[in-house]
Amino acid sequence: MTRSNQNQLYSKFPEGKAEHHESAATQVEATEDITEDIVANTLRRAITFHSTLQAHDGHWPGDNAGPMFVIVLTITGALDAVLSTQHKREMCRYLYNHQNRDGGWSFHIEGPSTMFGSVMSYVTLMLLGEGASDGDGAMEKGRHWILDHGDATAVTSWGKIWLSVLGAFEWSGNNPTPPEIWLLPYFLPFHPGRMWCHCRMVYLPLSYLYGKRFIGPITPTVLSLRKELYTVPYHKIDWKRARNKCAKMLNMLCCWVEDPNSEAFKLHIPRIYDYLWLAEDGMKVQGCNGSQLWDTAFAVQAIVSTGLGEEFAPTLRKAHAYIKNTQVLENVPGNLDLWYRHISKGAWPFSTADHGWSVSDCTAEGLKAVLLLSEFPAEDVGEPLDAERVFDAVNVILSHYRDALQSHQGELCLFHCSNLSSYNGFIENNDGGFATYERMRSYSWLELINPAETFADIMIDYSKFATGMDLGSLLHFGTWFGVKGLVAGGRTLSNCSGIRKACDFLLSKQLPCGGWGESYLSCQNKVGTFESFVCAFSLVLILQKLYSQSVMFEYEDLLVVSDDYDLKLIDID
Repeated sequence: MTRSNQNQLYSKFPEGKAEHHESAATQVEATEDITEDIVANTLRRAITFHSTLQAHDGHWPGDNAGPMFVIVLTITGALDAVLSTQHKREMCRYLYNHQNRDGGWSFHIEGPSTMFGSVMSYVTLMLLGEGASDGDGAMEKGRHWILDHGDATAVTSWGKIWLSVLGAFEWSGNNPTPPEIWLLPYFLPFHPGRMWCHCRMVYLPLSYLYGKRFIGPITPTVLSLRKELYTVPYHKIDWKRARNKCAKMLNMLCCWVEDPNSEAFKLHIPRIYDYLWLAEDGMKVQGCNGSQLWDTAFAVQAIVSTGLGEEFAPTLRKAHAYIKNTQVLENVPGNLDLWYRHISKGAWPFSTADHGWSVSDCTAEGLKAVLLLSEFPAEDVGEPLDAERVFDAVNVILSHYRDALQSHQGELCLFHCSNLSSYNGFIENNDGGFATYERMRSYSWLELINPAETFADIMIDYSKFATGMDLGSLLHFGTWFGVKGLVAGGRTLSNCSGIRKACDFLLSKQLPCGGWGESYLSCQNKVGTFESFVCAFSLVLILQKLYSQSVMFEYEDLLVVSDDYDLKLIDID
């Protein structure tokens, strides 16, 4: 495939990125009063538009891009059976569209080129059928970037593992990940069962593959990659030196390695399509099977907060059904301790019921949504969630709370404590916070042996304002959750200096365009980096705090805006 065959709209983006065009919007003149009718009509238009994006089952689909998994499909021989020619074409288009101007690819679509992103994208394109000279020179540019920056021996450890199972990197070039570590006594603080669940679910299959030193079929494409990815002949590479130069699909590969005809492997195949997402820039593979529950819970809360919920009852009814259908109704079968799993009965996951993992803040947002909808007539939005299921949700939320469950078997928990088991030996840290997927099971010093160069703070579960995702490290997002938590605890603008400081912070970060925005660099560098991107969270938060609980407040003392914008606030209660 050549780039000339691709959608011309996306063929020449600056830095390989898609252009964004502002849609037409209602303009408010500087001298025009913003009346209640103007606000209400704007909200109606926004909700009407958002309702048109709702899926038939009640959720709102959204992009949650992640890594490609083509290597697994290639090794198992399932590539052509799972991906049609059209699938492959759209995946190639996505990768070409997000190639940076310097020829490399980033770890994510907004960042600079990295060895991990470049090697994995180049290999994926080759496995999808692209040749070394295809893409109107794009493949050649990508290869030059890799070779000019130290070649594929400098890829991070996760890249080394993927190349090793493919046969384009020797296992001796990997640092040891012995499966025997799982046989250590669980009381040891570095037992892998004590890791954060995402880390654990990567290194469990990884250690299995390392133990077998598994290598897939050596095809002509693999032999070609051995030549193209390195600056010296493959057989002359110093693999021992390459070790320190500087993944759920691994589970599927492990099932195939164990038994290519196993039922477990066959059950993986049809679920691949759950992770595919086709958008304007091409087809990508999502890091999760979506963010359906998370997005739907917030959409419900937003619609209800406008006071226009009754006008959009059909939308809320479908969303209500989806949220109820997504709640996890049972714990993982069998002995939870044997699988190092936390309880999940009553929880809401990030995406779908099949996702199944208990997430504390997803459960909290799902619970808030159903409680809000329980105040509407059942004939409009459907029957409220059964009280027993509400109790289960409260129970699983409290099970993530460090201090409340320091007693044996969670005797401070309100409901159904008989299923809490031993919680797999949690470590209390007295910070009063909630963990994300599971309570913390070890100590932060475990980060000293973090084997992943790409990710920090992944070894254990920590207290978060939001989930253990990058969003939780963005200052706007974290401030929003923090203030909502303070308000839920009875704090107001008049009696809480924290809320006043939060408003000060948000107002001081308003951009010249009148909106708010934040770069991913805030998460990466742990320093606030603010740029132009409309962020409704901040404005909603300020309005809520200025006008909640009948607090009278002279906003002029706090308001910080540019000379070009005049923000007029009115009481719309």
